[in-house]
Amino acid sequence: LFMIKLTPKSITSSATDTLHKAPETTIETKAIQTYGLLLIRIHDLDKISKQLNAQVRNKEFETLDTLLKNSLTLYSGEKIALNQGCIVLKFIDEDKDKYLFNATCCAYLLLEAAKKKRLFIKLSATLYSSSDTISLRQEIPQLINLSHVDKILINNNDLDCHLLEERLIFEEIEESHFVKVVSFSERYQKLLDNQLGYLLSAN
Repeated sequence: LFMIKLTPKSITSSATDTLHKAPETTIETKAIQTYGLLLIRIHDLDKISKQLNAQVRNKEFETLDTLLKNSLTLYSGEKIALNQGCIVLKFIDEDKDKYLFNATCCAYLLLEAAKKKRLFIKLSATLYSSSDTISLRQEIPQLINLSHVDKILINNNDLDCHLLEERLIFEEIEESHFVKVVSFSERYQKLLDNQLGYLLSAN
């Protein structure tokens, strides 16, 4: 909370025209909290439903759910919604750089683990900073159109975060306000590879 002090003044009509301060009043205003929203799209749900029998399909989603839970535990995220074939994840921290980087790492682990597990399910990730989860419902169709299998996209409005610029390598997407994550810097790629090994062994 930020505290804003307002000090109104009252004027008296005396011969000296002096100014007298009125008692101070304090008004509390809430800072707008932002957080990272990570949209994990599950591609071709109709195809999954038609080509996999119930037993195999349930096994696939159980594996995905376990990978998701373990990835979220590593990077302090939470699942907040399942909408239009997309899993919406939320990441909170006082530092915008940190929650966006955590969300990116979580997305990488989830997508890579799904590939290593040879899941029939195909995933993509889209990430951006927001202060409003309600507007997400209107944005999901547009974000779905932008998504590409096995790719992580980040809103380029969030690239003012120095941490992302230092730790990630990007590639621009034409006619879009998103960029594609190509890779991580060497130091963090090694860390993620170790975490990926943990995810695969724990599943």
